[in-house]
Amino acid sequence: MSPIADGWRLYYKYDLLDSMYVGDDFCYKIDFYPQSPEQLAFTGTMWITKKEHAVRQIDAAVSNKADVNFIDRIRIQTRIESHN
Repeated sequence: MSPIADGWRLYYKYDLLDSMYVGDDFCYKIDFYPQSPEQLAFTGTMWITKKEHAVRQIDAAVSNKADVNFIDRIRIQTRIESHN
């Protein structure tokens, strides 16, 4: 389950950590983590733009306590560059 998908409230807890400019966008830094360590959900940090509420940057990984068959590790990183 993605931390930005519909139904996120069933899987995640969020903490607002900071706000600052990332490139030209004013963003909120938010940590997210599963409500239970055994859930197939990500742990990580994302930056959300204030103006569009869009994901500006995300770094997410699945805990090794999550029950995922035949997979040792999953990690997703992305960063959106602004073009002005």
